[in-house]
Amino acid sequence: MSSERCCPLCGSGDLKQLFSLQPDQAGKLLIPDDPARSAMISNEISKIWEDGNGAFVICRNCQYGFAWPFQAGNEAIYSILYDREFSYPDDKWEYNKAIDILLNLNITGDSTLLEPGAGNGAFLEKASLLFPGKQHIFSTEYAAAGVEEIRRKGFNCYNRDITTLHQEKIPGFDIICMFQVLEHMDNLQEIFHSLNRLSNPGAHLMIAVPNGRLRSFYDKWGVHLDVPPIHVGRFREKTFAYIGRKFGWNIMDISIEAQHYPEKVNKFLYERFNRLIISEKVPGSNNRLIMHLFRYGMKLLLAVRYLPVMIYLLFSHTGTSLLVHFQKQPGSK
Repeated sequence: MSSERCCPLCGSGDLKQLFSLQPDQAGKLLIPDDPARSAMISNEISKIWEDGNGAFVICRNCQYGFAWPFQAGNEAIYSILYDREFSYPDDKWEYNKAIDILLNLNITGDSTLLEPGAGNGAFLEKASLLFPGKQHIFSTEYAAAGVEEIRRKGFNCYNRDITTLHQEKIPGFDIICMFQVLEHMDNLQEIFHSLNRLSNPGAHLMIAVPNGRLRSFYDKWGVHLDVPPIHVGRFREKTFAYIGRKFGWNIMDISIEAQHYPEKVNKFLYERFNRLIISEKVPGSNNRLIMHLFRYGMKLLLAVRYLPVMIYLLFSHTGTSLLVHFQKQPGSK
């Protein structure tokens, strides 16, 4: 590794490169089904990758995985990526896991909750059933459509970065939830200093991210799901342990999404099959039976091709997502 590279979380230079890619490769991975938009996003990516290439690196010290250059996608890139109508899921494993945790906390009439990057407010609706009123629930969201929808549902929502949220007239927060947000951020130090500033003493923090251990295994087989500059961070249990020590949060629990083996296999093969169809331009057929047989035949071949992956998915730690539950240490600022 180049001596100029160091971990943005712990500062270590003991790094391992997992994969590298050019802007056009990143564009095809991000938008495989639309060559025109793929070319557009590749062009924007090339503007922030000054040396012409990007890479994904892992720190051997804290196990934080990160993009290099360590720079998140900008507004131009995201506007191309989500230029079509984008729908948020109403139900996710991490939502239900967080609700289970909330049910065991002492939520009172004065308790407050914040969700940065709240999408369309689906989790807020679930959580609001545990609070005395929506006025105690706050959120942030970048997408204008998401902000409008959240406000329509009756929740407080700010269209601003969490690092500047303290400038608003808001209370301190007893509970903060971040779902599939942190992996998109390139300013971890500022983020956690802001979380400390926004949270009350003894506050609870729940963060859900893609399962870093699973994604690192996929990388070994040429399946790259963390594509920079959209995903610029990757987290494992050891990473969160380091974050807790550095920023003053105790880990109460770490959970990996429990999924049935057929569900994990079908998800992997479905994504591989769709990408194969797009990249190889396999001709279609009007005969549903032929397409049905073709689809299952291709999935069988893919299962053989990725047999080590099929075996690895038998392990319980290979769920799609990981959720960590922190509690703020006394005296943390």
